[in-house]
Amino acid sequence: MTTNTVAFSVDDVEILYSIPLPGGDIATIVRAFTFLNRSAPPPFSLIKDCFTKALQSGIMVENDGHFQIVPEWYKRIHGYDASEGNEIESMLAFQDEFVGEELSVVAALQASFTEKAYSAILQGMSE
Repeated sequence: MTTNTVAFSVDDVEILYSIPLPGGDIATIVRAFTFLNRSAPPPFSLIKDCFTKALQSGIMVENDGHFQIVPEWYKRIHGYDASEGNEIESMLAFQDEFVGEELSVVAALQASFTEKAYSAILQGMSE
């Protein structure tokens, strides 16, 4: 992989698939992630890296802390929803075609949230 491309992992697919259609702030997305994946929230470094790659490759846009998958990518990410038996099978089908694919970096962006803010969100979820 060159410095002008990004590639996504299995962990990234779980995060991207969990982002609701209208998008949301980090707290909303983390709640959706934990519900859909029936797991603990992703570590800060993982979600920050995933969001940064998604922003850089044009999969996602951010506006004042609201993150949203662009419509073309939302359709691709959820392209197997109608043909698979459930969300997990749909996510796995997308994962099979997407993991390791190199995407061009189209913008030098970074996800704007901090580890301190993310920790506060996780703390609020556990109360």
